[in-house]
Amino acid sequence: MHKISLDIVIVEDEAITALDIKRKLEHWGHSMPKVAHSGADAIKIVNETNPDLILMDIVLKGEIDGIETVTEIKKNHDIPIIYLTAHSEEKIMARAKYTEPYGYLIKPIDEKELFFAVESAFYKHSVDKKLKKVNRALRMISDCNQSIVRIKDKDELLNNICRLIVEEGGYKLAWVGMTENDEFKTVLPVAHYGFDESYVESIKISWGNNKYGEGPVGKSIKNSEVSISRNISEDPYFEPWQEKAQERNYKSVIALPLFIGKETVGSLNIYSSEIEAYDEEEVELLLELAEDISYYLESFDVRKEKYLALKKLKESEIRYRNIFENSEEGIYQSTAQGKYIHVNPALARVTGFESPEAMISEVKDITKFYVNPIDRKNLKKRLEKEDVVKDYHIEVFLKNGKKAWMSITEKAIRNDKKEILYYEGLARDVTREKKISDQLKSSEEKYRKIIETSNEGIWSLDENFNTLFVNKKMAKMLGYKVSEMSNRHLFEFIPQNYLDEQKQRIELRKNGISQKYQCKLICKNGDKLWVLVSATPQINENGEFIGSYAMFTNLNEIKEIIFESDV
Repeated sequence: MHKISLDIVIVEDEAITALDIKRKLEHWGHSMPKVAHSGADAIKIVNETNPDLILMDIVLKGEIDGIETVTEIKKNHDIPIIYLTAHSEEKIMARAKYTEPYGYLIKPIDEKELFFAVESAFYKHSVDKKLKKVNRALRMISDCNQSIVRIKDKDELLNNICRLIVEEGGYKLAWVGMTENDEFKTVLPVAHYGFDESYVESIKISWGNNKYGEGPVGKSIKNSEVSISRNISEDPYFEPWQEKAQERNYKSVIALPLFIGKETVGSLNIYSSEIEAYDEEEVELLLELAEDISYYLESFDVRKEKYLALKKLKESEIRYRNIFENSEEGIYQSTAQGKYIHVNPALARVTGFESPEAMISEVKDITKFYVNPIDRKNLKKRLEKEDVVKDYHIEVFLKNGKKAWMSITEKAIRNDKKEILYYEGLARDVTREKKISDQLKSSEEKYRKIIETSNEGIWSLDENFNTLFVNKKMAKMLGYKVSEMSNRHLFEFIPQNYLDEQKQRIELRKNGISQKYQCKLICKNGDKLWVLVSATPQINENGEFIGSYAMFTNLNEIKEIIFESDV
């Protein structure tokens, strides 16, 4: 009857009850459910088998009850729990809810209720895991992109990205290796973060044609493509590092190539504690991150060279002419009326002129270089009030008619009367950096679309429980357009006879307690919709409640699936 065979552990100290549940689960197609009669036995079985679902009796004989057993299990495992109980005392239920169970079954257990609870818990947990994974990836990518824009030091950036991959992405280890052109063709770790216990420092990896170059890292660099070891313990190519990886509970690893231009210069390597950890969607997100890092590496060397040139210019006026002639950055002097006095070869070259002399001769008015002439007027207005304007971004015409983006740093040189005599400036081509910035924005937009196209309803509320955001699926469930739900209070969608219960849940959420429950919502046409709700409070850095978000699963659809399955 069940399309997927689940590995289920039954924790029940009454042998007859346990046997009855076991037989029903086997009848539905679940493979050999395991039975534990105490909390200690349950913990041992779970640690050995890592099951898909646990049916847990709350009242157990022995030193620990079912709730304490679940608390211990959840320290090392993310497994859905359904509680079995002959009691519904308020104190017991209050303790149980903090372990975030996926349901309760009251003894004697109804067969249909058991079937539906198992189906619902496994499905809901699978969706929860996927949503959490996507949310972690979104946060990780967003934070990494912000770091790429903000952090100028390469070593600091790469170490920070590794930290974000582990802390935000939930992986065990992340490290960046760069190629060395020595005889062994070493892959040199330059940044790392996570649970490694000197793993990165102790391993020997190559990108050459030897056994140390046949693992995911070496293949990724040699072939300039993503390389994955989905099960480290069974991967023959991972043999040189297998023992150390298993000691640290690394189960799978992905290596993503890093480029400068068309040359592969290293790899981003991410380790997981799960076998088969990297699905197609996850690989695509991580590949986007690797591409963003590559864009940074490509632009980093250019920025570094320009910074050094500018620094030399400021340190010594004696060396000014040499720097002026050889700088990779455009340098110029111009009159207050907009005529060039001096330009260096770099500026002439980047704008397409044969020489500085040709540029000075042919350009009669600097304003004509600007795609938007108002930018030149605004710059001059600022220089009337400020001595120096830094990093003023403009779009300009090149000599051949094409367009490029420039970053201008310009200073007004004044006489004793504070009158402007002329301008001195630096100009650098930031077209590539602009492209990188646009790529980052495009990536973030893509990740937002993942939420928009989710198969589950997603609803975000502010601190007063007014609607901030719903995705299309959520609006469609209730028969609305997204715009029709904006700014409306949650209570507008709750049936009158459920309001008191919902108010109690709101108070719990304000106290920072996540919840999973079933409830009814009012559709636009007046129909009632049964949904499963997974609600999470949003707490700021000061510990203050600032809102919540929740995921909604249409129980009507699930019931229809179960009904069709029964038929």
